[in-house]
Parts: sequence; structure tokens; C-alpha cells
Amino acid sequence: MQQQIADLAETWRAFFPEEPFVYTFLDDSINAQYQKEERAVLLFTYFSVLTTVISCLGLFGLASLAVYQRKKEIGIRKIAGAGFSSLLILISKEYFRLILVALVVSLPVSGLIMNQWLETFPYRGDMGIIVFIWVSAGVMVTALITIWVGISRISSTRPVDLVGEG
Repeated sequence: MQQQIADLAETWRAFFPEEPFVYTFLDDSINAQYQKEERAVLLFTYFSVLTTVISCLGLFGLASLAVYQRKKEIGIRKIAGAGFSSLLILISKEYFRLILVALVVSLPVSGLIMNQWLETFPYRGDMGIIVFIWVSAGVMVTALITIWVGISRISSTRPVDLVGEG
């Protein structure tokens, strides 16, 4: 390989003596092009995880606040025989409405941005609707788990303690 490169350099100097002989391998050039994309994907992944953690903390705080503000109602419902699942539905339904509105707004915008980004590649796959379905399901499950953690504390409290607090 080195001998062939030396022969090419000698031939180059014979035809173009003023120009320096600079060479690269095609696989190195292609790798250099995609390293920038790989770094962008890694950075996007880190920020996505950070955003998800921050939003879960906010949702946990909101659910805890809602549970605290409605602790007497929850205590009365527990005395009446409400189980953990009915309490989870009671608290989470208002948040799921907000999450659905957020998904309706964010999914088309993210789809447009992703399509514009994918247009920059010469060979690309189409992004189907299944990706958005999986993302929506993931957001809903994450929200449900976050709210579940917030409600699990209060559901283990005795109903009398909830109703009796002032």
C-alpha cells in the first residue's frame, strides 16, 4: 500500500509539480462525515434523558401537590372503599389530558423537524407513524409511573390520618 502511494505521489509530481500531493481514503472521508452526526445524536440523547428526568420531577411534584391538596377527599374515598387503582385514576386523569394536549402539539412539530433533518442524508428510511405511537406510549407510561410513585405514599397512610389533618 505504501509503495503504491509513493508511486502515485511521484506520478502526481510529474504532472503537477507546483501542487502538493494530498490523499485520503474514501472510508476515512465517509467516517469523518458521519462522526458529526454521531456526536449530534449522542448530545441529543443526553439532553433527552435530562429533559425526561426534569419533567418527571416536575410531574412528581405536581402529583404530590395534588395529592396533598386533596388529601381529605382521598381519605374519605379510602374510607368508602376506594382502592389504589381508583385513586391513581382520580389523580392522573387531569394530567393525562394535559399530556395529550402536549403530544398533539409536539408530535407534528417533531415530525417536521425530523423529516427536515433526514432530508440531509442521501439514503434514508421513512419515519413511520409507529415511531410516534411508541413515543406517545412511552410518555404515558413514564407519566403513569411518576404519578404512581407520588400516590403510593399517600395510599399507604391510614384514612383516618388523612381526614383528621387540618
